[in-house]
Amino acid sequence: MLSSEFTNSWPARKLWVSPDGQPNYEYLRTKYGKCIVPALSADGYVYEEISLEKYLDDMENCTHKAKLYLKDWHFQSTAMHKPVYDLPLFLRFDWINQESWTSDVSNPFGGDYRFVYIGAKGTWTKFHCDVMNTYSWSANICGRKLWYLMQPGKEVIFMKNGQLCEDIRDYKDRWKDANVIEFIQEPGQIVFVPSMWHHQVHNIENAISINHNVINACNVDLIIELMRTRLVDVYREIEDVRSILSCEEFEEKCQLILNADIRINFSLFRRFLNMVIDERAIDAVKCWVCAQHTCIFESLIMGDSSHHYDSDSYNDEGETTKLLQKSKSEKSTKRMERKPLLSSSQLTPSSIPSNAPGSSLSTARAIGSDRRTTGETSDDDMVRLFSDNSFLITTRM
Repeated sequence: MLSSEFTNSWPARKLWVSPDGQPNYEYLRTKYGKCIVPALSADGYVYEEISLEKYLDDMENCTHKAKLYLKDWHFQSTAMHKPVYDLPLFLRFDWINQESWTSDVSNPFGGDYRFVYIGAKGTWTKFHCDVMNTYSWSANICGRKLWYLMQPGKEVIFMKNGQLCEDIRDYKDRWKDANVIEFIQEPGQIVFVPSMWHHQVHNIENAISINHNVINACNVDLIIELMRTRLVDVYREIEDVRSILSCEEFEEKCQLILNADIRINFSLFRRFLNMVIDERAIDAVKCWVCAQHTCIFESLIMGDSSHHYDSDSYNDEGETTKLLQKSKSEKSTKRMERKPLLSSSQLTPSSIPSNAPGSSLSTARAIGSDRRTTGETSDDDMVRLFSDNSFLITTRM
């Protein structure tokens, strides 16, 4: 849990909230009222599209429609014309939401994983684990939330007929064995949810929150392990039709089903990794780059002696200035010119055997986990697939 000190300066905390701590309905209606937003039914099964203006009217007037829960609104990519929040540095290492292509059509996920939630008192999110084994964070703009959280593996205690229960409050006799963590999130606080931690969340007041799902070097191995495990399940489920399909057709069907099941597959993930690698490779030079700068050339020009770099490599101020000026202009061109660093044969289900020492990729030092480079950075330096199929990518995060 991060304190409200991290969000006190956010424009959203000032503009979206009334002096009494309630959502600033008038401001939100005036600024974003015409936006069409997804609202989840009270039973948690059906989404309907509704204007934000209509949703806020129902919420403010406590009509029966107030039990709808505005969830998964891609506010940042569809309605945010000016920033309304500013992330702490340690929340910016985000390969989905902090890239130059995050809001582009080229995004392999089809969009970002940044959301705004708005819910009346009593609305809630069922017991679940975040999509794709991502980790997430949730910042309360206003209102209070009640959280139930548990570490990986404990969720099986709440299985019923092979399925997770929807509401763990119905099974309080099991809470002690599951070591359920219960706490209240106050306005302004940020809750960090690690990968694979199941949770259930209740709005105990009218509330607004900003949420991100995140992939980076800390959980990329968990995502690959999830895909490998679920793909085995898919194989088993459609084994009976294998004989009427070619090998290529069978693999294609399996990947389609995998994507429908967990919103990702090996082909999509390979494309995603290539885009991240390409983005990092453009700026990679002989240095250690801190999180405050987008590339080494910025830290050099700023003349900040606290940043570590090889002064012998770039000691000509004029040359450095030229490099900085060229950096951004060449970015898109280089991205188009570079060959994918992961080929279709390098990242497949069969390339990650379950009995391999590094099959879970727990030993992987993935993109950015080691930001120090030595000498010229070639493709071979960028990605090496060892015998245990773990990744080593030696560039900044």
